[in-house]
Amino acid sequence: MPALFKTRTRLLASVGALYCASFLAPSQALAQSAPAADSAATPADSSPQSLPAVNVKASNVESDMQIKALPSYKFVAPLLDTPRSITVIPQEMIKETNATTFADALKTVPGITFLGGDAAANPPADRPVIRGFESRNSIFVDGIRDSGVQNRETFDIENITVIKGPDSVYAGRGSVGGSIDIETKLPKLDDFINGSAGIGTDGYKRLTVDVNRKFGDGSAFRFNAMGHDANQPGRNNIYSKRWGVAPSVAFGLNSPTTVTLSYYHLNTFDMPDFSVPFRSTGGTPINSDRGQFYGFNNRDYRRGQTDTGEVKVEHRFNDNLKLKNTTMFGRSTLDYIATNPQLLSATSNTLGLQAKSGKYATNSITNQTELTGKATLLGMQHTMTGGIEFSH
Repeated sequence: MPALFKTRTRLLASVGALYCASFLAPSQALAQSAPAADSAATPADSSPQSLPAVNVKASNVESDMQIKALPSYKFVAPLLDTPRSITVIPQEMIKETNATTFADALKTVPGITFLGGDAAANPPADRPVIRGFESRNSIFVDGIRDSGVQNRETFDIENITVIKGPDSVYAGRGSVGGSIDIETKLPKLDDFINGSAGIGTDGYKRLTVDVNRKFGDGSAFRFNAMGHDANQPGRNNIYSKRWGVAPSVAFGLNSPTTVTLSYYHLNTFDMPDFSVPFRSTGGTPINSDRGQFYGFNNRDYRRGQTDTGEVKVEHRFNDNLKLKNTTMFGRSTLDYIATNPQLLSATSNTLGLQAKSGKYATNSITNQTELTGKATLLGMQHTMTGGIEFSH
């Protein structure tokens, strides 16, 4: 053992000496060659040169995409100070991602997926799943629960707020996965005209217009409209057609009391698609052309219509106390027949075409009153909020 230990010690010492020698050799060579290089690179004129001055200015630019607070009275603090996992999708992001549907806009949010319609109890409508829990009944429009079975559009959306996790404090009853609040476009004290037109492959055609006009003292009118017609890329006989309008008018925008009237109409007509057939026992789909459509063009369809009216009155008593009352009434309908192709067994090639159908109509009316205020007590700033809601 002592002899082996001495041998290892000498070996390590030799390796260490070799490493030090290899490390110092390039440095010495570089030091010896440096004077020659410097003397060759030194210019004839070594007088100091004056460079132009550079002025650097910094400013804090607040972008429109920076949402600091939510319009809902239920959130009493800025987003930065709200102990929740909240994601806000602004209108600018919806435009940049070219999201034309509610489902497309939410694809930018982690932790959200969408379910498809597989039976009469699960219609082919917007069915978001937040953190593994379906949240179809936890969708709000301007703070009012919207339980209608429908496929939503983005042409009249200002922002989309996603609250993840149980949020009964803000949303009341609903899924433990979270809730989604849609803020619609409302009149502003400004004059502008925005529009977009798109044309592309697979018969894609889309046109939107957004017009805002102010009139009188503190009043404004806004009109949004959309037309969409496109086929499904890579699939035959699958199409989507829809159009919608959303007029709104506001009075008293620069006064303590503001009254806003708005209306929303969306009409959709498309072909439902269950894609290529799977075996009833699960597994991968059959080897077939991806574009093959297994439904019936002369039977299958999906039609939807949504009509929503809203009356909102907001009054500010002072800078620290405000009251808002919102009345919303609406009707959503969805009617469809779809074909679900499935191989009847794991071994046979017999194809079964199962019809899926449903007809839904949701009529709703809601009145919501909210009060919020701020006060200083014992040297501390306090914020209180409360409200009452009636819905049917």
